[in-house]
Parts: sequence; C-alpha cells; structure tokens
Amino acid sequence: MFDKDKVDLKRQDGSGADGIIATVAGSDLIVIKGSKHIIDVGDLLTRKLSNGAEETYQVVDPKYYETTPGSSGPHYQLKVKKLGVPEARAAFQHIVYNVTGNNARVNVDSVDNSTNIANVHAVVDEQIEALRKEIANLDLSPVEQAEALEVLDAVKDQFGQEKPKRSVVMALLDSLPKVATIAAAVAKIADQF
Repeated sequence: MFDKDKVDLKRQDGSGADGIIATVAGSDLIVIKGSKHIIDVGDLLTRKLSNGAEETYQVVDPKYYETTPGSSGPHYQLKVKKLGVPEARAAFQHIVYNVTGNNARVNVDSVDNSTNIANVHAVVDEQIEALRKEIANLDLSPVEQAEALEVLDAVKDQFGQEKPKRSVVMALLDSLPKVATIAAAVAKIADQF
C-alpha cells in the first residue's frame, strides 16, 4: 500500500529527478522516504497514471523528518496542492526572452515608463577624434585637410542616424588619406557594423 507510486520532481530552478518512489496519499499529501532529494516550496511533482494521464502537484509545505516513532527512517511529508490541467501547463511553462541591442527590454503585462540613454558609438566618436588629430598632424594642404574633416563629419552624421549605412561609411572612410595610423582607426570604426 505504501511506496507504490513514482513521481518526477521539477524544481523551480529547472533541475529535478525522475522516478522517485513515493506514496500519494490523496490530493494534499505525498510521502517520500529518504533524504536523497531536496524539495522546496513551489516545486512540482508529477505522477503518471497507468491509463496514461498525469497528475501534477505543487509543494505547499515540505516537512522533512529525520525519524519519527514508527517510521522507517528519514522522509518528507509534503503538503501539496493538486493542480488542474491549465494550472499544470502554466507551472511548467518557461519562457526565455533573449533581447539584444540598445535599450532592449521586455514588458509582460506592464507599462514601461523608463528612459534609457545609451552611448552606442563611443568607439566611433573616439576614433573620429583620433582621426581629426592625425589629419591635423599630416602634411596636407588646407583644402585637403578641410575635405578630410568634412568626410569625418559625414561619417559622424551617419552614426547619428538610427541605422548607419555601412556602404556609405566605408566609401567615406576610403576617401581619407592612405596613412597607417588612419587605417588603424578606420578598421576600428568598420568593426562597429
């Protein structure tokens, strides 16, 4: 009569164990012998019935006993709540949201009134300033220097847009004087795409 059931344990952290010998004593009590498993409030126990159906129980009050008079050793007496099918499905449902990008967020049944500020192009700004200094140090005519600085302003404007166009930025950067120090900064900007 005792220890005739098998239950699967699903902890809240996603871990668990299958095939635990237990006694399901009604819809509000499950007894599990031994101390092999740690069971906590909110954990789920599922029992598969011989007819293929499943019953899911949520642990409400896990009481662990080292030994009690007349018992056969350490065991859990778990006060549980039997879940209906919709509740059981909701309890097992794990939703993972993977969000990326600037100011990414997920709102579930809530309104987000927050304001986030992201400096997306800090690397670009840093490299454009380095390019400005390098152009000032090059032996260029005033017209060539002014044209190179205009190119940098156009690159900065591209990154100020919501979606900078890589082809435009690369074409602009390609028009800069061919110097090793400029090439290094251009490569760092190109890596931002």
